[in-house]
Amino acid sequence: MRRFAYRFQTILNLKTLKEEVKIKEFAEIVNLLYKEQGLLQNWIQELDGCQTLLVSGFNSNSGVSGLELIFYQEYVLSLEQAIRVQEEKIRLLLEALEEKREELIQSSKEKKVFENILKQDYKVYCSLFEKEESKFLDEVTMVQNHLKRKEVKNEYP
Repeated sequence: MRRFAYRFQTILNLKTLKEEVKIKEFAEIVNLLYKEQGLLQNWIQELDGCQTLLVSGFNSNSGVSGLELIFYQEYVLSLEQAIRVQEEKIRLLLEALEEKREELIQSSKEKKVFENILKQDYKVYCSLFEKEESKFLDEVTMVQNHLKRKEVKNEYP
């Protein structure tokens, strides 16, 4: 019997490759999201520090000039704007991540369909192989029995 050959192997290979590409795209977005979230956290910490400095500058007469307070106030406003922009970036990345997740799930489902067909085809192949093997063994047994009978006939004429 010929060896097992899956009729959709090329398609399965393409589906596997497509799934790997989707996994890489998903991982890239996850990495970018973590990077952007880290940047956002840094800006939030910087904003907290500046706000603390502003409050302490207003509450005490520690020698902080009005010009420095105006500078810090402008810096805080620009940080708040940057944080809003960064939050929007993260929101868009989360949407893209969800889209990539859906694409990855769909790609995995498509691949799974062809893997299931492969399993079914292999079971059929194994079943046919066992039948052929059984048939061959039956034939061998019949030939052996036939030869034994011939030998017995020749011994006792």
